Amino acid sequence: MKKHPTTIWITGDQCSFNNTALLSADKSSSIVLLVESIARGQILKYHKKKLVLIYSIMRHFAEELRADGWLVDYHRESPDFKAAVINHIEKYQPEKST
Repeated sequence: MKKHPTTIWITGDQCSFNNTALLSADKSSSIVLLVESIARGQILKYHKKKLVLIYSIMRHFAEELRADGWLVDYHRESPDFKAAVINHIEKYQPEKST
């Protein structure tokens, strides 16, 4: 697997091409990480309809990023952020994150 020096972690409330981390990044050497964390949804007591909306926004944004030429590492319904981040680091071996 090719190393990607920079990981850009985007949360459900940051899904915008105007995100400063995306604006300052190089597509060819970056990977965008998006994580659906089940634990986070339970801790914050989100209504199920709100979670559906957040996950839908994230999934559509991931597709828009891919269409725009970004490499995206998307974790659907991960037990928590930690599990997804560990998996991401093992797979892509980033040198830094933003």
